[in-house]
Amino acid sequence: MKTLSKYFLLLSLIVLLSCVEENVRVEDDNFESFLKRCELDSIKACNVIKKHRIIQHLTHLRTMDAGGQKYYLLEKQDITEMINSVTEGIYLNYILINKIGEIVYSKNDDDLFGLNINKENDSTLIKKCFSNRGGIYFEDIANSAHLSKNILFISSPVYIEDDFHGVLILQVDVKKIKD
Repeated sequence: MKTLSKYFLLLSLIVLLSCVEENVRVEDDNFESFLKRCELDSIKACNVIKKHRIIQHLTHLRTMDAGGQKYYLLEKQDITEMINSVTEGIYLNYILINKIGEIVYSKNDDDLFGLNINKENDSTLIKKCFSNRGGIYFEDIANSAHLSKNILFISSPVYIEDDFHGVLILQVDVKKIKD
């Protein structure tokens, strides 16, 4: 009888563990698929930015306007529409930083416009994204959850003909990852 109950307990444990492992695998697949979608969106958005030379134009308009927002507001809606057209629409914000570290565009946070992130604290998430421009960069979720109210930062460098022009940052609400 003891052998039978040990066998049953062992069999139950194996079945339980196999179910748990499968659930984890499905969640990992969903998360990996989410990250791949973000990466693809980042690439498509960078292609639009390159094609229309958005960073260069915004930097030029900012210089013409002596740092003000006069021309920026004229372009903001069109830029948002261009980026929205090639992404999945799950992003809270898009931020463009030119090669000298000036934020030249933000979809939803006009207070960021004109800030030079080189003058900011080294630990800010935006500065980390700008500094890690070797490829697509995902800011650590654990850090993001603590420092930025559950926002994940995904950044991608913008190169035109091997010349660095700036960085695109996509901000995702961590709740979207769960969805």
